[in-house]
Amino acid sequence: MHPLTRTAQSATLLKGNRRRVCVDLESAHCGPRDARIGLSLLFGVALAVALAGTAGGARSTPRGSALSFKLEHFLCYSIKPSGHFQPRVVKVVDQFKPARKPVVVAPELLCNWASKNGSPVFDRRRHLLCYTTRSDQRFATRQVIVVNQFGKVKLAVVKPNALCLPSGKSLKPGVRPALPTTLDHFQCYPVKPLSATKLRRVGVRDEFGSGKYAVGRPVRLCNPASKNGSRIRDPRDHLLCYPVDPLQASTPHDVVVANQFERSSLAAITAKLLCLPSLKRLVPPTRPDLTPKIDQSSLAVNCTAGAGTCVTKFSFTVTNAGGSASGPFDVLAKADPGQSKTLSVAGGLAAGASTTLTASFGPAGNCFDPDCTVSVTADSGNVVTESNEANNMDSFTKLG
Repeated sequence: MHPLTRTAQSATLLKGNRRRVCVDLESAHCGPRDARIGLSLLFGVALAVALAGTAGGARSTPRGSALSFKLEHFLCYSIKPSGHFQPRVVKVVDQFKPARKPVVVAPELLCNWASKNGSPVFDRRRHLLCYTTRSDQRFATRQVIVVNQFGKVKLAVVKPNALCLPSGKSLKPGVRPALPTTLDHFQCYPVKPLSATKLRRVGVRDEFGSGKYAVGRPVRLCNPASKNGSRIRDPRDHLLCYPVDPLQASTPHDVVVANQFERSSLAAITAKLLCLPSLKRLVPPTRPDLTPKIDQSSLAVNCTAGAGTCVTKFSFTVTNAGGSASGPFDVLAKADPGQSKTLSVAGGLAAGASTTLTASFGPAGNCFDPDCTVSVTADSGNVVTESNEANNMDSFTKLG
């Protein structure tokens, strides 16, 4: 038995608390009443077990993190709508602020609740109808760490292109579907894996039947979202969606769906995505860090014909000690008495790069009055967002 499994079993029952703690990652017995374990505790337990195994010389092959969710898996199908959808603009807010106002273009996918390898289904009224969206708003690409029953993966997240609405579904044409009351909206983003992911095969059961599917690498992350001010019921649970290839023939299914946008008939054609309940953690962005340093030996003052003819010169180096390029910025150089000059670094600095500049002042008054003080401030216009904004200045005083 793997040590992580033993740890999971030993934590299954807590004294004085009869709620079961769901810790087996692939277990079909994790139910809605199971206690939910925080990621920090979970990773701590896994790390302790791994260290214990290492100390004993055993090979460590952890199955992944123990997870419990209030959200089902979803199997999403391509669709053929029978009617026309009227595009509309909505306001959507999720954890990737600020708010967005996309145009909702047309329905694209119907997502059934699903059981993967025997996983629980909490509410059989829960379905999602996903719509393609379009927006001219900019979106800053960001990185996230996502954990689910398939393991942990690092992803790059780009501009959202879909909105999924909680929807009711009926297999009978004359029956009005009951709307789910415990399911959030989801705003969905294309993703690119930045770490290794494993291809696999799984068994999935939904209202259309059971089948086996080949699962690819993740392509879509869906955040719980507020649409036009709706409440987010569960901000913790996200969906990470993987492309699937059915390993058996597919049969279209005619259904009726209803949500806040529409009640319509459509045909569900073939399974395209398997979405797993997942946890998401934002990776802090890497930023530039501009640090100037004056070459004290370079400071020179030359007064060719007395007062008012003095030229002051010194050199300095600006280094980008951060993890990303800075873009263009200015440097403000100053010298006594009250002299200043702005120098531009039009090309910016790549991460780890440096540039050396020379500031020259005058002819003007003598910097030595009686001492000569010079200073430089990198990014004097404050246009670069840096990891450390407190180290942008250097100064030096040479005694007269």
